[in-house]
Amino acid sequence: MRGSLFAALIAGVITLSPQVMSGQARFGLSGGLSAPVSDLSDEAELGYNITAGLFFGGTHVPIGGRVDGSLNGFNLKKFSDNVRVIDATVNAVFNLAQIPTSPYLIGGVGIYNSKFSNLDSETAMGLNLGGGLRFPVGDLTTFFEVRYHLMLGDREVGANLQFIPITFGVVF
Repeated sequence: MRGSLFAALIAGVITLSPQVMSGQARFGLSGGLSAPVSDLSDEAELGYNITAGLFFGGTHVPIGGRVDGSLNGFNLKKFSDNVRVIDATVNAVFNLAQIPTSPYLIGGVGIYNSKFSNLDSETAMGLNLGGGLRFPVGDLTTFFEVRYHLMLGDREVGANLQFIPITFGVVF
């Protein structure tokens, strides 16, 4: 399964690369809260998310793309330690209408790295799925987004984490 996810990640990057080379990508930043889910919610408190991304396609096409890099951080409940998850994802963006204020669905695959402050870091493939709403402000596009992330690693070593970032962002 990891081979299939890695192949999908590479295929996504290759598909989007002509748009990157031709300058059709827009840069975006977002941040907000990150809610731990499942086993992670037993150990960690509500955390933070910071994301930078390249946006392809815009709202004028039914399907666009996005490449994101994110940092999620959580404090542990029982200890003065923390956990952080860094990810790089390739996503398809499905615009539900072709207007600037259109809602959208987003999902894709990625590489996730988790690190509990007192343990070695672990890397695994993962998936994400969510949706958002856009709000144009002048030449900028702002958005509100919620996504579910699932790291597909070994639970015993802290690499099978689930979390939901709730973010607000700006596309330049």
